[in-house]
Amino acid sequence: QRRWQHSSLGMLVLLMSSVAQDSYDSHLDRAETLVGKGKVREALAELDAASRISPKRPEALVAKGNLLMEQRQNAEALLALRAAAVALKVDEGKPRKQRGALGGSSLGGVQANIATILYQSGDPLGAAEACEEALVVQPAHARCMYIYGVAWLSGGRWESAEGFERILRTLMAARRLSGRDASAASAYFALGSLHMKRLRPDLALQPFQMAAVLAPTDAAMQLKVGEMHSRLGHHARALAAFRIAEQLRPSDSEPKIQVGNAMRRLGRRHEALAAYRAAQGVGGAAGYEVAEAKYWEASVVEQEGQPKTAERLYR
Repeated sequence: QRRWQHSSLGMLVLLMSSVAQDSYDSHLDRAETLVGKGKVREALAELDAASRISPKRPEALVAKGNLLMEQRQNAEALLALRAAAVALKVDEGKPRKQRGALGGSSLGGVQANIATILYQSGDPLGAAEACEEALVVQPAHARCMYIYGVAWLSGGRWESAEGFERILRTLMAARRLSGRDASAASAYFALGSLHMKRLRPDLALQPFQMAAVLAPTDAAMQLKVGEMHSRLGHHARALAAFRIAEQLRPSDSEPKIQVGNAMRRLGRRHEALAAYRAAQGVGGAAGYEVAEAKYWEASVVEQEGQPKTAERLYR
C-alpha cells in the first residue's frame, strides 16, 4: 500500500512537471509566432506568462530582454537580461530548442546585450565589466570585443601605454572576428579614432580608409578619410573624399564646408566660395554650421581683396 502511494505520488509529480514544461514551451511557441507577425506587445505578454510558470528558466527572460532592447526600452530590457544572466549561470549547458525569432539564449550573448545597453546609456565602465564576463564564456565574441575596446577608449583608458595597447589589441581582435561587414567597419573606425587620440593621422588614415571601403554609403567614414588626408597635407585626396561625402549627404552642410576648405587650401578660391555659400543655403543647417561657412567665406573674400564685404560677413 505504502509503495503504491509513493509510486503514485512520484508519477503525479512527474506529470505536473511535464504539464508545466509543456505550458512554458507553448507560451514560448506562441510568443515566437506573434513576433513573426509583428505583434510585440502580445508576444511580451506570452513571455511574462511563461516566466510566471517557471521563473528560473532563462529562455523567456532572454527573449523578453531582446524584444525590449529592439523596442529601445532599455531600462526594462536591462532588468530582464540581468535576470536571464543569473538564470543562465545556473542553467547553462542544458539543451534548448532554437528559436530564431526570439533570439539565442547563450550567456555570452546575454552579457553582450547588457554591455550594449550600458554603453548606449553612457556607462562605458559598466559595459566593459559586462563584456569581461561575456568573454570568459565566449572568448571570440566580436561585438563584445568591440564594445570592450570602445568603452575603454571613451573612458580615457588610452592615456596610459598599457591601456592604449590593450584597446589596440582588443579592437584588432574585434576587426579580425567581424570579417568584412558593418561590424568590421565600426572596429576600423574605432582603431582610427584611437590613433587620433595621440594625434597620429598617419596611423589613423588606413583604418579610416578600410572603414570607408566596408561602409561605402556612410558619409561619416569619408569625412574622416578626408580629414586625415587634409591633416597630412594631401588636399587633392581630401577633396575627393569630401566630394563623396557630399554626394552621400547632399542635404547636409558639413560635407559642403569641407569641400570648401579643401578648395581653399588648393588655392581654388572661387570654387571654395561657391561651396561655402551652398553650405549656408542648406535648409535646416545648424547655426554653428552656418556661422562656420560664413566665417570661411569672409576669409576667402578678404584674401580676394574685398575687406568691406569680408567685414560685413564677419559680423
